[in-house]
Amino acid sequence: MADPEWLLATMAQSAAALVAIVGGFLVNRVVTLNSERQGLDRRARELEQQTRDQAERRRETRLRRVGASWDRYVGWVAARCVARYETHGSVSPEWLVDRYWLRGVPTREEMLGIAGLLVEKTMKAYEHFERGGSQPDLETTDWSDYKIYQCVEAAREASVRVARREEFRLKAGRPSSSSVYDQVRAAVSSATRSETSERDQQKRYDKLIEDEREQQELVARLEREHEFVRTEAARVAKPRGLWLAASAFAYLTVVGVVVPVVGLAWRPVWSGLLARRWLVGLFVSGLLVLGWYLFWAIRQLSESSVPQDQDEPTQVESGEPPGV
Repeated sequence: MADPEWLLATMAQSAAALVAIVGGFLVNRVVTLNSERQGLDRRARELEQQTRDQAERRRETRLRRVGASWDRYVGWVAARCVARYETHGSVSPEWLVDRYWLRGVPTREEMLGIAGLLVEKTMKAYEHFERGGSQPDLETTDWSDYKIYQCVEAAREASVRVARREEFRLKAGRPSSSSVYDQVRAAVSSATRSETSERDQQKRYDKLIEDEREQQELVARLEREHEFVRTEAARVAKPRGLWLAASAFAYLTVVGVVVPVVGLAWRPVWSGLLARRWLVGLFVSGLLVLGWYLFWAIRQLSESSVPQDQDEPTQVESGEPPGV
C-alpha cells in the first residue's frame, strides 16, 4: 500500500499557503477598519465640540443682534408709532409689524415682541408726561428710551400745531392734501432725526446680521459634516462581508490544515479509501468556499462602483422676511 502521509502533507501545505495569504489580507482589512473607525470617532468628537462652540457664538451674536434690532426699530419706527397714537388714540403691535418689518428679523413672533415693547414704552412715556414729568436726560437714560420720550414730546407739540394749522386752512377753504397723521409723523421725524446716529446704528446692525447669517451657515455645515462622519463610523463599525470572510477563512483552516495534520499525527495513519475520499472532499470544499467568497466580494465591489444618482447638496438659506 502506498504511503498515505504524502497526501495529508500535501493538502496541509497547500491549504496552509492559502490560509497565510487569505489571513494576511483579512488581518490587514481588520487593522485598516479599526484605524479608520478611530479616525472617524476622533473627527466626530472634534466636530461635536466645534459645533457646540460655534452654536454658542451664534447665540451670543443673536442676542447682540436682537438688542441692535430693538435700537434700530426704535430709531426707524418710534416717530410713526407715536404719530399713530397721537392722531388715532391707539396703536397696536400688529399695525406696526404689518407696515414696518425690520430687515434681519427672522420670525413674526420676534417682530411682534419688538413692536409690542415699543408700544408699551410709548404708553409709559405718555403717562410720564401726563403726570407732569420732564424729558429725561440722555446721560442717565438708555438711548432707545430717550428716543421714545423725545418722539412723544415732539408729537404732543406737533399735534397742537397741526391742529391749529388745519383749523386755519379749513376756515380759509384750503384743506391740506396730506393727513394729520402724515403731518405729525413728518414733524416728529424732523424734530428727532439724528442722521449720524442712525447711520452708525445701520452699519452696526448690518454687520450683526451678516455675522449671524455666516455663523448660522457655519453651524449648519458642521452639523451636516458631523452627521456624515457619524454615518461613516456606523458603516465602518459594521463592515460588509467581514464575518463572511472570517467564516470562509476558518472553514478552510479547519478542513485544509487542521484535519490533515490530525490525520498525520493519528496512529495508525488514515490510509483507507473512504478516509482519503473524505479528506479530498473536505479539502475541495474548502477551496470552493474560498472561491465562492472571492466571487461574492468581486460582485459586491462591481455593484458598489456603479455611479448612482445623488441628491443635490443641501444649501442653507437664511431668508429675510419682506421689509420696508
